[in-house]
Amino acid sequence: MLTKRQNFLETIRGGKSDRFVNQYEFLSLLLGVDPIIGASPMPTPGGPDVVNAWGVTIQWGAGQPGPFPVHDAAHKVIKDSTRWKDVVKMPRLDYPDSAWESSEKMADAIDRKEVFAAVGYTGLFEQLHYLMGIDDCLVNFYEEPEAMKELIKSHGVEIIVHHSDSYTANLVPQMIEMGIDVFQGNIKRCSRIG
Repeated sequence: MLTKRQNFLETIRGGKSDRFVNQYEFLSLLLGVDPIIGASPMPTPGGPDVVNAWGVTIQWGAGQPGPFPVHDAAHKVIKDSTRWKDVVKMPRLDYPDSAWESSEKMADAIDRKEVFAAVGYTGLFEQLHYLMGIDDCLVNFYEEPEAMKELIKSHGVEIIVHHSDSYTANLVPQMIEMGIDVFQGNIKRCSRIG
């Protein structure tokens, strides 16, 4: 029997998996323990806006279900997707070894032959729309696909797992073309309401 990691790789590479991949079983998530996430503040409900490590201003309005980026003209980080290299600043990565100790202990406890060690950062699509706004993000995928692909792939991404809680079966060919390795959470059909 294949390990969860081996079975996942066989599945996405068209090999000989021995069972269905069960959700995220091939990942062991290290959530909220590294200094990069710790250095990126998140707003509190009804509290003041904060600027995260990417330079994105985020607010959590009173009575709102969660935080969301501010996308007026003064706060968008990327205003021209072809010039993203001029404005996108990666979060600081040069922390002392001591800042990584709790993360390293958790990562060392993961059997890498069984599963992938993974961190739970904001998803690629969410990060992109945080940087430029949802409208601009969608338009840029259409009008500037090479710039968007470079923005995604230029930062050492090895496997892209895209989660969707919506009907998107018609987008699977485009997701494959974009380089999405795993398209998880797809709803098979849309029911009529009412």
